[in-house]
Amino acid sequence: MKTMEELRRDLEARRFRDKHFTAPDPTIVRHAEARSALHTGHRTQRILADGYELVGLAGEQAFCDWAGISPDLSLKPKVNGGYQHKINGRKVSIKPYRKPNNLLVEEGKVRADIYVLALYRDATQDATLLGWATKDEVLAREPYDVGGMGVVSHAIHHTALHDMDELRGVLGIVAGVGETIPLFDLGEIA
Repeated sequence: MKTMEELRRDLEARRFRDKHFTAPDPTIVRHAEARSALHTGHRTQRILADGYELVGLAGEQAFCDWAGISPDLSLKPKVNGGYQHKINGRKVSIKPYRKPNNLLVEEGKVRADIYVLALYRDATQDATLLGWATKDEVLAREPYDVGGMGVVSHAIHHTALHDMDELRGVLGIVAGVGETIPLFDLGEIA
């Protein structure tokens, strides 16, 4: 039998999915598998999590839905330059994580103008946009080894990020169809 805490978490998760669910296009899963196969053994490949290509593409899809643009489904045989989209002259990088307590940008690889944090959920293979920060805000954070895996990164806690609705004005986006979650609803992600 489930504890009250487990039941509460299940209910909150169901409410969250119902309110913020963006189902992945089946082609996203196929493209993630193709990208992963293409990058296997590449000198720049560094796998820090299972299914990282799918996590990344789900985040990109969530952003594209939100912004009303099409995702880039190229296989990306080379490095993407540190960002996924360029909107009205601004480079945007999407950073989806399973446990997005912090927006992380690796030291020496801060190349985008805007960084967007997203929550990825394995059960639904989708992502939800949480908030964003500018390049200057990222660089203002002293880099350190956040996860203990030897990757030194700038980190901004998810509660310190800007609301996604503000980003529409910064990027000059009128409206998209994707959902975002207000930061105050997220709480601490364990």
